[in-house]
Amino acid sequence: MKKINYILFGVIVFLGLAFFVPVIAQEEPAQITPEQVNSEAGAVSGFRSADTDELKTAFLQKLGSMMINKRLLSLKIINNRLEKSEKLSSEIKNRLLSEMDRNINGLNRLKDDIANTSDVAILKEKVKSIIADYQIFRVMLPQFSGLVAVDRLEVFSDKIVELRNKVQSKIEEVKSLDGNTAAVEVLVVVADESLSKGNESLQMATEKLFSMQASDPKNAISLKKESKGKISIARAAYKDSEKQLRTAISELKKIIAAAAEESDDVKEEPAGSE
Repeated sequence: MKKINYILFGVIVFLGLAFFVPVIAQEEPAQITPEQVNSEAGAVSGFRSADTDELKTAFLQKLGSMMINKRLLSLKIINNRLEKSEKLSSEIKNRLLSEMDRNINGLNRLKDDIANTSDVAILKEKVKSIIADYQIFRVMLPQFSGLVAVDRLEVFSDKIVELRNKVQSKIEEVKSLDGNTAAVEVLVVVADESLSKGNESLQMATEKLFSMQASDPKNAISLKKESKGKISIARAAYKDSEKQLRTAISELKKIIAAAAEESDDVKEEPAGSE
């Protein structure tokens, strides 16, 4: 009898717990809202899981807005760099800035268009056009960034030429003191060779960068890679040229100091000594 009572008690307790404990595990997770999305991947995920056209539209609009804002921010950064460029000619700089403005204006118009479109199918095409029609990351930004890098290296090249002129002036000074500058002149020759190599590589990089076209993104990617390699070669060559010239200056200073010391020794030598 006691055994039966225990069994009945256990059944009653189980049923009571089942009644009062909420069945949380059976509830489906709440749908994330477009306002909660903070990444493009989140917007895409929200769109795929949305069960109404209204939600799909909201997620597509959020996705389009984020994609465009990211591109506008990148364009603004490159625009500032271009305006500060020192060596780019006015013609080239204006041409690039004009292309930049065209893309910025086009993206802003597309952003407004996406915000005011509610048809899901049309919205999907408009969002796709952000990538298809505005090759910002595959063409424009690499091209503009490369040209800014070229601009900075051209400034570096000019400074190396100034340094070389300084070295040549010092060589003439040492020669006037009957100093031996043969070893220093070898350093200058090596520096000149590196400078020429850098200038040649930089010119090739510039040509490749200007050949990049938004209408041919596949070829643009190849040109970007090639130009990057040429820029790296130019940078290394310029650094080597600068190093050779600074070594030359150091050696010239030693020669001048030695000549001055020898001159002092001659002055101090007693008259008539042999």
